[in-house]
Parts: sequence; C-alpha cells; structure tokens
Amino acid sequence: MKSVIAPVFKELSDEYGSRAQFIKVDVDDNAEAAQKYGVSAMPTFLFVKGGEVVDRLMGANAARLKEVRSVLL
Repeated sequence: MKSVIAPVFKELSDEYGSRAQFIKVDVDDNAEAAQKYGVSAMPTFLFVKGGEVVDRLMGANAARLKEVRSVLL
C-alpha cells in the first residue's frame, strides 16, 4: 500500500479490528488470490461480508476508504 493510504488502513483496522478482519495480501506472492478477486490495480481494497464481496475500491482514495464504516457496521 502506498504511504498515503497505509495510515488510513491502520486507523480503520485499529478502530474496527474487533468486528472485522483487515488483511494485506501481496499479489506478487499470491497471484491466485489476485486472479480470484480480479485485482488489477494497486492498491485494491475488497470489502467482504458473509463471504461475498460487497464493495471494492481501486486506488489510494483515503476519503472513500473511510466510507467503509457503512459496510462494516
């Protein structure tokens, strides 16, 4: 993740870590996961609820990433 977005990711992980899992995957080391979820840009954030992808964000958009609260709650 770019340094601009990493602090936001950490902030959300700290805030919602007891209710959601925050996982970083290096797609260079795990091409299978990238293919499975259609990851074609870095960074890509997938929001999974009940085993289904309910939202995705491609790019380092901190404001949009913070909107994840509505998905997590």
